[in-house]
Amino acid sequence: MKHRAFAGSLAFLGIVYLALTNLQVGSILPIERELAQTALFPLLVLSLFSFGLAGFRIPAAVLLLAVIGAAFSLLHTYVFSLNQAGGIALARLSHDDLQNHTRIFRELINSQAMHSNIGVKSIPSFIESRESAESFLAEHPPLMALIWGGQRWLNVSFQRRPSASLGSLGLGVPYANHQEMKLVQSVPIIGLSLEPIEATASFLANLSEGLSLNIRMPAADSEAREEIALFEAAARRAFWTNAAHRAHPAWLLGNRYLISSLREFGLERQALSCALRSYKSALALLNRGDNSELKAAINNNMAVALYSRYASTGKPKFRKAAQKRLLQALRTLHEPNIFKVMPEASGVAADNLASLLAAKNIKKLSERRSRKGKKEKSKKANKGRGKGTLKTGQGKFAH
Repeated sequence: MKHRAFAGSLAFLGIVYLALTNLQVGSILPIERELAQTALFPLLVLSLFSFGLAGFRIPAAVLLLAVIGAAFSLLHTYVFSLNQAGGIALARLSHDDLQNHTRIFRELINSQAMHSNIGVKSIPSFIESRESAESFLAEHPPLMALIWGGQRWLNVSFQRRPSASLGSLGLGVPYANHQEMKLVQSVPIIGLSLEPIEATASFLANLSEGLSLNIRMPAADSEAREEIALFEAAARRAFWTNAAHRAHPAWLLGNRYLISSLREFGLERQALSCALRSYKSALALLNRGDNSELKAAINNNMAVALYSRYASTGKPKFRKAAQKRLLQALRTLHEPNIFKVMPEASGVAADNLASLLAAKNIKKLSERRSRKGKKEKSKKANKGRGKGTLKTGQGKFAH
């Protein structure tokens, strides 16, 4: 009987081992592999209680600690981590059923982070499309972004945030429709190659820290850390397929400087100059068709920065430069849309262009009325002087 029990336990452990490693659960039952592994784990523990070899048995306390540790790890990985505000999740990479490559890549990203309080968490699901990624983010509002893709190309989908006018953000000055200008606060997606993997992990680590930056500005003690993280992500160079993904942190950095310059009534020129430099650097990293939505967002927010300078100085050259940038944002509608996203930033640029032209026309009308009023006053003054001279002359002639 003991030999039969031993053989039965050994056979059962073998079956459990196969289920936990190589069995394609999804082809048999419509459940996730991770859920099947979790369901089989208690059976494995129960078999270990009765499994003996040469009179040796595993102590019950060790098995109990293993069960508690495994349960806590499972809850932390799949429940608590997804509810952390400002977090980033890494979906299971394609052709990685056992999640070995995904786990190694996640740990590589987190090892590159400057601070451990903001790290990348993994999820067992495989995300196969942009629509699936957006649905997952919609179901998990605390997440800021989701990394998904394969072992050659990665995508980073971001939590959607609606565009907002400067007035609604408590910013801007009451001049030339400045408070009606809208900022683009998010773009749907960027992409980058997995290789070189060290540089990609470092870029994503910096981005995960910089993404905790809110457009309304975070607490003062974290501003410097987030600024450094975004700067390093934008400045990092490697042999990627292209450098378009680096434009995103450069754009976020420009947004940070722009908001900082408008926090007080008026304009902080040094921060605004930093914003314009960041936007220019971001545009320099993008080629035609790399990411049309990101390019439109950069041009739009750069136009807002230029128009802010016009609202502060009144110099027409800044208004003209802002109008040029808004037209550039609209031209992205004619560029290839490789991510197949609905163009939204160009729509925001169209609204801003309408506000700019309306303010321009109002100013022209005001100037025209002012000139007309001055001419009328001048005519009345001249008529008054002419009448006075005529009367004087008539008086002298009569005398």
